[in-house]
Amino acid sequence: MSHSTATSPIPSLNAGQMLAHGLDKWNAQPGELWNIRAEWDADAWTRHLQMEGQIFNGARLLGQPGPFKRIGAFAALNQYWPGFRLQHAGNGAALAPDAMALWVPRVTLWLIPFYARSLIMAGAKFQLQVACPTAHFQADLLCYLRSLYHVLDRHPAYKHEMGILTERILTLGLIFEAATYATTSGMEPLRSFTEGAGPCLAAGNDELHIDLVFNEPRFLDNAVGLGLN
Repeated sequence: MSHSTATSPIPSLNAGQMLAHGLDKWNAQPGELWNIRAEWDADAWTRHLQMEGQIFNGARLLGQPGPFKRIGAFAALNQYWPGFRLQHAGNGAALAPDAMALWVPRVTLWLIPFYARSLIMAGAKFQLQVACPTAHFQADLLCYLRSLYHVLDRHPAYKHEMGILTERILTLGLIFEAATYATTSGMEPLRSFTEGAGPCLAAGNDELHIDLVFNEPRFLDNAVGLGLN
């Protein structure tokens, strides 16, 4: 997923343009090899942004999302409504459903570094470098994304269950956060985001705020006489 030479900073491109650029790279590299062509879908991207607005408005669970929740949302939403169309490069025919289930997660993963490089955080382009630490990690992540795609393809009504979508975004955000820590020289550049978890959680959700302080030593001392530091 790293393909770092393909994702060199392009400051003039916004997120949509960066993703379209990523698909051009796909078509010239693995797409040509595997005979799979991808085309940018501007309407699907608009839907993604609308869904992000519903998830990250702070009313349900998330607000002021950090970079990893944004990336998690991008990965999840592409399994709900792919932001690209896939076809056979040779004859232009659309992929069959089973083939879509194979290739939508792969193209999504290819696009993650392009999306990460386009994130605007605190008013500036974040240039976050995301990659899978091992081939095993990559295969497992693709299997997880594929399982989401399969379920949603067979049960489209599930796409409207916002609670489940939110949980999947949290799960994928944590996966990408772990992958980033494992493939970078350290977390210092991300400290302002990783130590500021509070603002992204809904203010009225008491359970989440208890979760935040659960590992505080005095809290656990009061419960079982054991503090974790």
